Amino acid sequence: MQQPTFWQTKSVKALALWPLACIYSVVSKMHLTLRSIKPYRAPVPTISIGNINVGGVGKTPIVAYLADHLAGQGHRVAILSRGYGGQYKRPHLVTDQDTATDVGDEPAMLHAMFQTQSIDVWVSPNRKASAKRAVNAGATILLLDDGFQYRSLARDLNLVILDGTQSGNLHLGNGFTLPAGPLRETPHALNRADALIILNAPESETAITTSATRQPIIHLATQLNAEDIKILHQKQIAGHKLIAFAGIGQPQKFFAALTRAELSISDQKCYPDHYKYPKNALKMLKTDQKTGQFDPNYALVTTQKDAIKFTPEERRKLTTVRLQLVGAGLAKLNMLVHNVRK
Repeated sequence: MQQPTFWQTKSVKALALWPLACIYSVVSKMHLTLRSIKPYRAPVPTISIGNINVGGVGKTPIVAYLADHLAGQGHRVAILSRGYGGQYKRPHLVTDQDTATDVGDEPAMLHAMFQTQSIDVWVSPNRKASAKRAVNAGATILLLDDGFQYRSLARDLNLVILDGTQSGNLHLGNGFTLPAGPLRETPHALNRADALIILNAPESETAITTSATRQPIIHLATQLNAEDIKILHQKQIAGHKLIAFAGIGQPQKFFAALTRAELSISDQKCYPDHYKYPKNALKMLKTDQKTGQFDPNYALVTTQKDAIKFTPEERRKLTTVRLQLVGAGLAKLNMLVHNVRK
């Protein structure tokens, strides 16, 4: 999602929309309050990973890291996803037979990442019902994906992800809610969080103090997988032209990361978040826009979230670049998780 530039400052346009933002905030708070009257508490620990910004802030790498880490500690992990873009309304356990169209791109991607581990992915807008099903199926810990505003399910640890590349105090842009700013809730909502995870903040800003918030702040970063980058460098040396495409929350971040890895990207293709690619997408991407001719010398580069939308045969024609979580803050995150209710 390409965010309006006025969301970053308290500009004239943002201030003009501020009355609508106030109405949005009141209605949203009423809705969330009603949902939180009698939340269901699962008999196993529940960790929520969410945000108050709209657009991609990097929740999925955090969810993937925690699932892998907890499975390594002996847990049977259940990831509870809304299944955005999928077909299921009632709780459904993602299987190898499901496609991104069936269950949504992010759940399909997470399932593909952890097929051989003790990690299940459940999809349904009713994540309270998914939690019950997951526990009955043997889950010993629940990860509530995009759960900060989902108040019908109690949690033992509430993690909020903030995009360190954004401006403003605590990287919240101009601090206004929709439509005047980038927030789903007012900054006051951060008081519900147990910890704030700031992703990819510039090094000069990682010394941010906790004076603006009572919660611990964890600084982490995402980086492209070194093995995948090596493959792309080899393709480039072999004379291939790299064409990068992405349909994620902030595709420009992906393209910038490829450039920082000293890759020469011949063309960049941006699509909306959760974009559904047509059947001839790969042929279209490999077609020279100037000549209209198919160019087999093009090498297509994309994200895991985009690649999962293609068939296994089509994915073999792509170079998929994985993201990994790094930073000294991982030790702090691990400690928080280990202290969750046993």
